[in-house]
Amino acid sequence: MSRVFSSLIISVALAACSVQTGLDQRAAQQQPANASPVLTDAKQCSLVLQKSSGSSVTGLEGTDLQLFTWNTHKNTDAAMRADLGRLAEGADLILLQEAVIDSEGFAGIDPAFHWSFSQGYRTENFRSGVTTASRIRPLAQCSLTHKEPWLRSPKATNITEFALADSDQTLLVINLHLINFTIGVEAMRQQLLQALSFVEQHTGPVIVAGDFNTWNKSRRELVADALLSRGLEPVSYDSDYRKRFLGHALDHTYIRDITVARGTSYPVNTSDHNPTSVTLKF
Repeated sequence: MSRVFSSLIISVALAACSVQTGLDQRAAQQQPANASPVLTDAKQCSLVLQKSSGSSVTGLEGTDLQLFTWNTHKNTDAAMRADLGRLAEGADLILLQEAVIDSEGFAGIDPAFHWSFSQGYRTENFRSGVTTASRIRPLAQCSLTHKEPWLRSPKATNITEFALADSDQTLLVINLHLINFTIGVEAMRQQLLQALSFVEQHTGPVIVAGDFNTWNKSRRELVADALLSRGLEPVSYDSDYRKRFLGHALDHTYIRDITVARGTSYPVNTSDHNPTSVTLKF
């Protein structure tokens, strides 16, 4: 690695650290009205998820469940909210990455939705992360954080569990934004395997979706091997407009013990990623 490249990495990392030390605490305290309580300790989260039971509460319907997933690019385009409200209309689960929320959540989304937010990057003016919005309140919500090795900025993972109607089983949903700026895949592997440890202990259906940052062969193979070995299958799309880098799709949805009725994606100009929508049956 050249001295110039090394100096650039150090400069960028120091700048990121400087931003973190200048946080606006008032912005960090903002939460939507329907935000769900969050657990941030992995061991505690594991215990709570293992004890969850959906048999006595309102559950998601197992027929034609609509899943919408999108990296919204920190809301940098003012028209993004209009696209979100239009394309996610009718969704039961909305998984967002690089999502910026405020005290009112997102304009265009039903205010009755429950928001499970896991904070990632933040500045003096806003905070972003991964958000899982749902028509029903989750049984449990967990937030895990890993650091980008160079930039030291956080990458969040959001884990939620939902009751299913007419079933004793529960649905595990993992909303991922995987580590991006590395030469190798070890840091990405650690983040992915920690998330998948919750899949290993879960006996019901599973959704793992989000921005996987699979922009080269080694990253793509790591994700595919890890998820396939745990019984998760990738969703394919009738119209595939997913963002690609060097021919590799960045956004994915993997499922276990679920049938896909239809998967599609939408070309938009309001983010650097295109959203996907999947109709699922249990």
